[in-house]
Amino acid sequence: MYDETCPFHRNAWNCLRNQRENMVTINSWRWVPKGCSLDRIDPVRFLGLMRNKNIGFVGDSLNENFLVSFLCILRAADAGAKKWKRKGAWRGAHFPKFNVTVAYHRAVLLAKYEWQPKEPTLAEGQGSKGFYRVDVDIPADDWANINDFYDVLVFNTGHWWGSDKFPEETPLVFYQAGRPIFPPLKMLDGLRVVLENMVLHIQRKIPNKTLKFWRLQSPRHFHGGDWNQNGSCLFNEPLLDSQQQWGE
Repeated sequence: MYDETCPFHRNAWNCLRNQRENMVTINSWRWVPKGCSLDRIDPVRFLGLMRNKNIGFVGDSLNENFLVSFLCILRAADAGAKKWKRKGAWRGAHFPKFNVTVAYHRAVLLAKYEWQPKEPTLAEGQGSKGFYRVDVDIPADDWANINDFYDVLVFNTGHWWGSDKFPEETPLVFYQAGRPIFPPLKMLDGLRVVLENMVLHIQRKIPNKTLKFWRLQSPRHFHGGDWNQNGSCLFNEPLLDSQQQWGE
């Protein structure tokens, strides 16, 4: 539905331009949701239905990857589409023919987090290089002020909640109302508390008329190492159940 000339691609992700092998075969695959018949998207019809509306994605690279492909597909209906980065968006596009904006806000944990120097009260062996403070009740800056701008919002988080991203020497430490949560939360308990608080924020700040979706994780698919350890995706066939990696 699009080619390597799409201006919304990131160069490193442009498999067509980078001449990734077997792209003809890979592009012939069709994503089929279980127990559901889903028609191929018609970009003209879709943008026509969404005329004068805005669509936002908030979360990690799963949402970002989807957004890039989505923008390239929609551009087939409006060659005048322009890059758009406002309201704290990491990337996005405006389609003037339909007055539709589609954008992504990077918030890998959804909640605000920032690097802190070593905490003396942490147990020996933990936080030896410092820690990341996570304020479970404060949304990340990139989406904190979107409020009523979007008519549709798609949220996700997941792949960053693991020891590969936050090992013991640089852990997550969770705060609420400006104070450390005690006893300290383990990572997945922290995820639960963050999600509970982000839902409360959405209910308070995002209008009821805004259509909201929660996107689930997809399996990891790196071969020969993780994403930051020279891993790559060398598969030429869809993953079997036994090959799927869902993290911790």
